[in-house]
Amino acid sequence: MKEIAMTELTPALLTRFQESLDREEIRHLLSLYPRAIDRNDPELLRKIYWPDGTDDHGTFSGGLDAFIDWAFPQLLMLDQTHHHVGNPCIVVNGTRAHAEAYYIAYHRAKSESNSRDFVVGGRYLDRLEKRGAEWRILARIATFDYNAICDGQPWTAFGFSQPGSIGGRKPEDALYRTLTF
Repeated sequence: MKEIAMTELTPALLTRFQESLDREEIRHLLSLYPRAIDRNDPELLRKIYWPDGTDDHGTFSGGLDAFIDWAFPQLLMLDQTHHHVGNPCIVVNGTRAHAEAYYIAYHRAKSESNSRDFVVGGRYLDRLEKRGAEWRILARIATFDYNAICDGQPWTAFGFSQPGSIGGRKPEDALYRTLTF
């Protein structure tokens, strides 16, 4: 591979490097959302959205504080959640960006007699803004493309033994016991 001499770093090439760095920072930001939601970490969610950010989740539409007040009590009524965000398409234009990322969100509601699993898939359509050196979401719209509801089954129903570490909420989840930030 040919090395690039410092004299070859044209303004256009430097712009492309910066856009690549910006896209990677946005990709990382998008990956933090499932952690904040699934681990019940509203403090982390506040680092993903700007304070004046908004979220439109279909049955809810409003500012960041109202979103936290709406989402987290509902999530705590569930036994487990698991959000997966992938395939982000990110377009950067200076200090503004748009991202479309696909998601699959799993929810387990448990009752005394059984559990029900609810899976929904769709896309997060984000408008992001860079303030200073930091990217955050300014506005998010969640689209809903499909859903499925089924009876939940224990691990042992499929011949597996019970896993030693089942995901949980902050601070009990293994993430907070094993990793330091």
